Amino acid sequence: MSAQTDRIGTDGNVLHADVLVIGGSLAGAWAALSARSAGARVVLAEKGYVGTAGVVAAANCGGQHTVPDDPVVSDKVVHSRHEASFGLDDLDYARRVYDATWLVGQKLAERGFVSSRGPGPAGRRLASFRGPYSLHFLRQELVKAGVVILDHSPALELLSRDGVVSGAQGTNRQTGEDWAVHAGAVILATGGNAFRSGAMGTNGLTGEGI
Repeated sequence: MSAQTDRIGTDGNVLHADVLVIGGSLAGAWAALSARSAGARVVLAEKGYVGTAGVVAAANCGGQHTVPDDPVVSDKVVHSRHEASFGLDDLDYARRVYDATWLVGQKLAERGFVSSRGPGPAGRRLASFRGPYSLHFLRQELVKAGVVILDHSPALELLSRDGVVSGAQGTNRQTGEDWAVHAGAVILATGGNAFRSGAMGTNGLTGEGI
């Protein structure tokens, strides 16, 4: 457990926080950092080690994004998977996601994140990154921000109160101790689904967390 537990309410091995994030790769780390930046008390639980978790640790990655001053490039990005999805994708939703990716890239750059290809014109390559470096960078930011990190701590069961998810509990694989977190909000960032994509590191990315 991180040294910042004084920022979180504790009761034995039970922690009390505003936000619990389950999953410590890119999505989980960014969600935890964003919540903490907004002033929330945050606990991040990861079955492995935050900084080496998820498919990102095995490869260099790139995320597409729109560019505010370049509608031609932006439209190309939004439509890039349209044919492959047989038109089943929601282009308006895709645009919102790619717009958000641009904004996240700007925020990462403000924190000192260095893209594998450099910032490029107008920050166009902010979403191109080296996986291991990116996760190490995010762990450092989480620690500096005061997020409580539970490494080697898979969440085995969600907790509920009056039919609403109110936390989770699990076991630390290193110590064998049980843990529980009661939180006002729970974010599941336990992996997407890249079944049979063939990309490096995706063999185990089966969406089982859902």
